[in-house]
Amino acid sequence: MGRIKLVAATAAASLVLLAGCAGGPVIKSTVGPGSKFCTDISNFANAVVVLNDAASQSRDQLLQTLPPIHAMLVQMEADAPAADTVNGHSVKQDVGTLVTVFGDLITELQNASPTDPNAVKNALHTINAKYGQAATDAVNRLDAYASTVCKVSIPTTTVTTPGSSTTATTTAPVGPVAPTSTAAP
Repeated sequence: MGRIKLVAATAAASLVLLAGCAGGPVIKSTVGPGSKFCTDISNFANAVVVLNDAASQSRDQLLQTLPPIHAMLVQMEADAPAADTVNGHSVKQDVGTLVTVFGDLITELQNASPTDPNAVKNALHTINAKYGQAATDAVNRLDAYASTVCKVSIPTTTVTTPGSSTTATTTAPVGPVAPTSTAAP
């Protein structure tokens, strides 16, 4: 079967190929590195690395992994600056697209039979058919925004369905990480 791409900003769990925009996108930003939204993006980039080969994970594994990532996306959407755009497209709307994709993927997996060996493949196929290009475009714009504005790179992941001859590759996120705190002695 053909390649299934991961949204991560993927990032929609093996849904869309995460890649940067070529040709220099036009980015309008009201925030920068260290902002709440950029911290959200960094946290998301670190979290989606576990989805580097989601198509080979079980339904149960994905149902453990995806909800916290979906919750991160919901928070990112809430924190996304309303005025920020990439090539005239709203960053907030692009994050909203990923919220929808991840939410629908979780629903598809929840509705699949726990004993169906094709549950993950079928769910990914359904989501890819429904959102493939829209999700790819949103991820590409968010990746351009993240790398330019937040100085964070979203992991590049290629994922295939089981039985495909294409291999998976992942680049770990680069850039600011979420702030940590340590207790005073």
